[in-house]
Amino acid sequence: MKQGRSELIVSGSLNGTLIVNVFSGATLASGPAGSIATAASGDISIGGTLAPGDFGAVGTLTLAPGTGGTLSFLSDSTIDFTISGATSDLVSFSTADDWLNGSGNVTLSLTGITASDYGNTYTVFHNVSTTGFAVANITGYDSANYVAAFTQVGNDYQLSFTAIPEPNIAISLFSGVGVLLLLRRRGGKSHA
Repeated sequence: MKQGRSELIVSGSLNGTLIVNVFSGATLASGPAGSIATAASGDISIGGTLAPGDFGAVGTLTLAPGTGGTLSFLSDSTIDFTISGATSDLVSFSTADDWLNGSGNVTLSLTGITASDYGNTYTVFHNVSTTGFAVANITGYDSANYVAAFTQVGNDYQLSFTAIPEPNIAISLFSGVGVLLLLRRRGGKSHA
C-alpha cells in the first residue's frame, strides 16, 4: 500500500479487513492491479472516489467482499474511470453475487477517452448479479455528439456510446418519412 495526502493506492492485496471506508474528499486507487478481500459481512463504502486504476493509467481492482458484504456508494461519490483505446479500468469481483449498493449515488467520471473510443464497449463492474444498479451521472465525454449508456449485460455492467444524429440528418429523415406518408395517403385515396 502507498498512502498519499488523501489517497490510498492498493498495489498488492489488502485482506481480512472488516470495513473499508473512503470518506468524501479521499480516494481509493488500485494501481495497475490491486485486490481487497473483506471479512464476512465486510463492506467497502465509497463516499469519495474509487479509482480502479491509478489516475490516468488503466488498472483492475479485484474485490472479494465476505459473505453479506457489499461495495456501497454514498451520495456524491465518484468512480474515476480511465479509458485507453479498447481497454479500460475494471472493478472485478472474485465471484458473481449481489455486490452493489447505493444505486443512483455515484458519478462515473471518464478520463482518457478519444474520438476513436466511442465505438467500443467497456466493462465497469464484472461478476455482479445486482439488478437495476444505476449511476447518477456520466461525465468526461463528448456529450454534444454522443449519448452514454450504463447497462447490465449478464453479470457485467457496461458502458457504451451512441452517436447523436446531426440535426440536418434528423430533419432530412423526418422530412423523408413525411413525404412517404403523404404519397402513401394520396395513393390510397386514388384507389378508393
